[in-house]
Amino acid sequence: MTNENKTENVVEENVVNMDTVVDNSAEENSTELTEVEKLTAERDEWKDKSYRLAAEMENVKKRTEKDITDAKKYGVTSFARELLDVQDNLERALAVLEETDVAEDKKKPMVEGVTMVKSQLVKAFDRVQIKKIEATGQKLNPELHQAVMQIPSEEEAGTVVQEIQAGYMIADRLLRPAMVGVAVAKPEQEA
Repeated sequence: MTNENKTENVVEENVVNMDTVVDNSAEENSTELTEVEKLTAERDEWKDKSYRLAAEMENVKKRTEKDITDAKKYGVTSFARELLDVQDNLERALAVLEETDVAEDKKKPMVEGVTMVKSQLVKAFDRVQIKKIEATGQKLNPELHQAVMQIPSEEEAGTVVQEIQAGYMIADRLLRPAMVGVAVAKPEQEA
């Protein structure tokens, strides 16, 4: 063998088939990428879950705060409805006391006593944000007023002209609608 042939053999031995090298490294890279992609996808999934959980916790916190606020504002609603009857009876008692023919010296202490109880009840209502609905002279509002009768009147039709029972709001919610009489046009009389 000549030197030239020896060199060719050595070169042939050292020659690497590049197709094989590329294929092997592509498989290794593919396996690595697949593993990296899997880990990245799993990381992204957990990251998304943690963001969603944090958002859900924030929503629960806000909902709980709103429930607490509503409970403070409206928790006395059923008890307040019962007290409205007491308020109505106190007003009736005052009206009757003022109209009775009792000696002034006996009547005055009764009126003062009932008036004091009524004013204490009104102060208690103010503390829990219970307010009387102004009805007389207002336009009929079906959200606040319950029309129970129509009254021929000079007032514009649909105007509340008589309050039969007072209505009340608790904070911004209706506690009891005002029962009212509503104006209707007077029938024209023939001459």
